[in-house]
Amino acid sequence: MKIEAVFNDYQRYIQQFRCPACHGEMALRKPASLVCNTGHCFDLSRLGYAHFVPQQKPTRYTGEQFESRRVVFEQGCYEPLAEAIHGLICEMGCDRLLDAGCGEGYYTRYLHAKVKGTEFYAFDNAKEGVAMAAKARPGVCWFVADITNIPLGDRSMDVLLSLFTPSNYTEFTRVLGQGGRVIKVIPGGGYLKELRALIWQGQGGYSPQPVADHLYKHMALEKEISLCYERAIDEELAGHFLRMTPMMFGKEPSSIDINQLTRLTFDFKLFLMRS
Repeated sequence: MKIEAVFNDYQRYIQQFRCPACHGEMALRKPASLVCNTGHCFDLSRLGYAHFVPQQKPTRYTGEQFESRRVVFEQGCYEPLAEAIHGLICEMGCDRLLDAGCGEGYYTRYLHAKVKGTEFYAFDNAKEGVAMAAKARPGVCWFVADITNIPLGDRSMDVLLSLFTPSNYTEFTRVLGQGGRVIKVIPGGGYLKELRALIWQGQGGYSPQPVADHLYKHMALEKEISLCYERAIDEELAGHFLRMTPMMFGKEPSSIDINQLTRLTFDFKLFLMRS
């Protein structure tokens, strides 16, 4: 994408942004920058996104992990979840939606293709994921940012997605304002239990309750949905699941016998919350 096209796209988004350094209003400056009135400056990428973390520390997620995630998503493994989120949004309707922690952008891209009349904003702190997302789906306002300091104005969004990512409810409430909604998705107790058993050799379980309890302390519950299904997978897809999962951080993939992995359980908890 030419940088001029990225610059022109951001003209319709710029009013929603605030400077992450001083919280002032922002404007566009040619050829490819967003600036505030005190001089803080952030760059646009010709790939189609803005970068608000100039001294970014490396994340634990690599390009290889995002590529494996892309393959898994393209195989439709998470489409039932994406469709459930789509159903919630259709019930509510919204003018502006923010995906906070979008990764390589699968859910935002899915929703953008189906929901009409909504402006989509999406960010992650991993530049590799945002770059992949921006290349795959123009028409979304993609940016690299920190979830503890979201560069958007107060009450600028109607709905916020927080899918399998850490949350900052102070920032979420600020960006949404009173009455805004959060769609929070966390793994259920059986999520990828077959993969977990291989990696951890049957030791230790997972409970979603602590995350749910933390959520209830910060926002009012409107609806809770449980979604669970199974899917058969082949050896190639099993390898991609192994490469993409954070459960493998600090572990050697060659130590896992993926031939044992022929089916996976997908177990999710969806929460519709009001700020």
